[in-house]
Amino acid sequence: MYDAVLTPHTDMLAASRLAEATRDKASFSQSLVAGIRGGATADLFRLATEPTFDPGDDNIGELIAAVDFPLSEAEVEYLRENKSNSLEEHAYRLQRVKDIREMSQAMCDNPLWGML
Repeated sequence: MYDAVLTPHTDMLAASRLAEATRDKASFSQSLVAGIRGGATADLFRLATEPTFDPGDDNIGELIAAVDFPLSEAEVEYLRENKSNSLEEHAYRLQRVKDIREMSQAMCDNPLWGML
C-alpha cells in the first residue's frame, strides 16, 4: 500500500548516497577556496552585488517542484524569495543553491582547511 509513496523517496536516497560515495573529493586548496568563498564577508559582498531581474509572471511553485533534486526547507524558502517571479531569477537562485552545496562538500572534505 505504501510502496508507491516510499519507492521514489528510497530510490532518491539510494542515488544520493551512491553519488556521494563515487564523487571526487576536494583537494586541500579547493577546500580552502570554498571556505573563503563561503565566508560571511563573501556573503555580504554577494548580497550587495546581487543582480536585479525584470518582473515576470512565472509560477515559482511549479518551478520549485520541477527541480530534479531534493531541496531542504531553507533552500525552498530561498527559492520562494523570488521577488520578480521571473525564470531568470529562479535560475540564478537555483545555481546559487548548487554552488553553496558544492562549497559545503568541499569544506567538509577537508574541515581544517575549509574553516581557515
